[in-house]
Amino acid sequence: MSPASDLPHDAHTIMPLSLLFASALNTQLSMQCSQASNIEAGCEDARVKCCFSFGRLPASRLKTTKCRSCIHTAACADGEKYTKHTLAFLYEARPGDRLSCLLRVASSKNLSGSPKPNFRNFFGSAAFACMSSSTNTADEMTTSESVMLLCCASCGIGEVDDVELKECANCDLARYCSDTCQENHKSQHNEACKNRAAELRDELLFKQPDSSHLGDCPICCLPLPVDLSKSTLKLCCSKIICNGCNYANMKRELEEGRRESNCPCPFCRKPIPDTDEESDKRTMKRIEANDPVAMTQWGRDQYDKGDYSVAFEYYTRAAELRYVEAHHQLSVLYHHGRGVEKDEKKELYHMEEAAIGGHPDARYNLACYEGRKRRHDRAVKHFSIAAAQGFDESIKLLLTMFTDGRLVNYSKDILAAALRAYQAAVDATKSPQREAAEELQRRIKSGER
Repeated sequence: MSPASDLPHDAHTIMPLSLLFASALNTQLSMQCSQASNIEAGCEDARVKCCFSFGRLPASRLKTTKCRSCIHTAACADGEKYTKHTLAFLYEARPGDRLSCLLRVASSKNLSGSPKPNFRNFFGSAAFACMSSSTNTADEMTTSESVMLLCCASCGIGEVDDVELKECANCDLARYCSDTCQENHKSQHNEACKNRAAELRDELLFKQPDSSHLGDCPICCLPLPVDLSKSTLKLCCSKIICNGCNYANMKRELEEGRRESNCPCPFCRKPIPDTDEESDKRTMKRIEANDPVAMTQWGRDQYDKGDYSVAFEYYTRAAELRYVEAHHQLSVLYHHGRGVEKDEKKELYHMEEAAIGGHPDARYNLACYEGRKRRHDRAVKHFSIAAAQGFDESIKLLLTMFTDGRLVNYSKDILAAALRAYQAAVDATKSPQREAAEELQRRIKSGER
């Protein structure tokens, strides 16, 4: 028999429960005690004293044995007669362990005699309704959510070895033992589900991406600039190479006596195709291998030719493979109604998917959309995230909005943080090779030798 000191370090913390739920617990345990006419005496018979004196139970008077269903909780009794250790519910500070243990015990010896563990039958319908309803304190809310996740939200069947619960596809608030239960509970769960799904979507949407959708250059491993003129897509291997690495590769090849037109790809070392037909053949070969980069590039080529339907087809295939640029291009098609009917809802969906994937152009467009809807809080967040990716247009517009008074109610700390993040993102993309490539481009444009 374990002394009270063997309980977990936080086990003597009494968890707040609603009076209705406590009453249900009292009733059920008193049925188990041999002297049911006196609750305290009955609990003493179960080797526990004053188990229902909330907050007045001295730890030195508690005699327990280890729980038979889990390793964390001490049971209020031992022996077949007192399998349901209700005190575990009061003394175990972790709601998940506490409720999981109770449900497993209920499954082995259910008060109602039901062949499956049922939370309603074990604690009573009133207690289940109490725990499922809205609560005021943080501890009660945590307990309520734990109840809903450890048993079917519709029928109350607990998750044990022979019962598997599946989460609601749209939120994390409820789990169900079958499609039938989910359908029956739909009317009660629908509103809360929509609200929670929106919260989860916003959490994902407003999370700062680790990098832009372009990622890092595969050769120098530095972040690629979001300015597409500072990098090149190599169709032979579907890799985006920064101008610095292209410049270094070309310089080396020229020093070795090769012509500029014969310089191989700096990544895969394949020679540059001599004709458009050969280039298209390589692209189609990669498309057949389900390369989303090649699909998107082919779709862009068809878009430039005015064949919007074919462009939509290839963009859609690439988006199904979760390619961020494809989502951005689809949002453009839905916005203009090219190759598909205009659809603001689908346009917004693809914009959000691209923004979540780190596409600064899509994030900027999303910010402008929110601004037109007068949702300035959301617009400022989007502008700030795009600025932190080094997107010029976003930081310029954010600066303009602060200086012309459109964001007079917003703290200038937001602008200062955005400027610092923008500069840090730009500095991270710099290297001597990239600066040399930019200098070469400048000299070529100005006609210098």
